[in-house]
Amino acid sequence: MLTNGFNDSSIDNNQLCPPYPDCLVNQEPFTDENDNGIWDEGESFEDTNENGIYEEDYVGEQDTSECVECTLGDYNGDSELDILDVTSIVDFIIEGQSFNYDECSDINEDGYLNILDVMTLVYTILNQP
Repeated sequence: MLTNGFNDSSIDNNQLCPPYPDCLVNQEPFTDENDNGIWDEGESFEDTNENGIYEEDYVGEQDTSECVECTLGDYNGDSELDILDVTSIVDFIIEGQSFNYDECSDINEDGYLNILDVMTLVYTILNQP
């Protein structure tokens, strides 16, 4: 299979953490029996990693034991979105460090920790159930 100019490349054992960029994702090949462009239960597929499960985001065997899952906007890592996250992000920005951000804090996922994240976080907190 030729994808992005590479033929049958492998990125196994690189300790990559999800979510994976689209350019790395290797959808396991399948037989599209109903021609709808997606894998449906019951359609045969090539079990690339031999786990018996069809995976759309397979990027080879990866040790994800060190991966950290987070809640977007959770600056202090307590798994809650609250005023402490807002004040911490504001302090971070005031110190002029907006170029160096934490992925979990970047609630709008634009690659920067700035006032847009603060506004989005406040809106999210105010609209929590």
